[in-house]
Amino acid sequence: MELRASRRRLLLDGMDHLAQNLDDLRRLAHVLTSRGVQVRFLREQLVFSGEDSPTATLMLATLSALADFERALAGERHGEGVAVARIRGAYRGRARSLTAEQVHRLRAQAAEGVAKAALAREFGVSRETINAGQCPPIAIARSVNTWSRYS
Repeated sequence: MELRASRRRLLLDGMDHLAQNLDDLRRLAHVLTSRGVQVRFLREQLVFSGEDSPTATLMLATLSALADFERALAGERHGEGVAVARIRGAYRGRARSLTAEQVHRLRAQAAEGVAKAALAREFGVSRETINAGQCPPIAIARSVNTWSRYS
């Protein structure tokens, strides 16, 4: 961030628009005001210009600590809600692309040496699905043990 003008103002709706936590907020407010930028938070009705009163500094710390606390509580509540939804069966995630029978056929064809790209086209999924785990790892027939050279 490079600011060269002598009289700049930064207007923000709230403290949460400048930083995610108290440390970042204090650091950014200090950096901006030391460069001659006046930082104004509209919702909190606070103004920081570099010659701040101890009361303004206290308000900055208090309000940003409360915002940090609220954010942490919201995260906890979200996690608890997801856990309850999983128990209830309402939070299941994405449906599998392949059925168990399709995975079995796919593995058999892969063991016969069919290319992964051809398998992906046949089953209507991407190669990433085959490689990365929508179905469990595919055993590809190889006559050479690749680990033997590292033993």
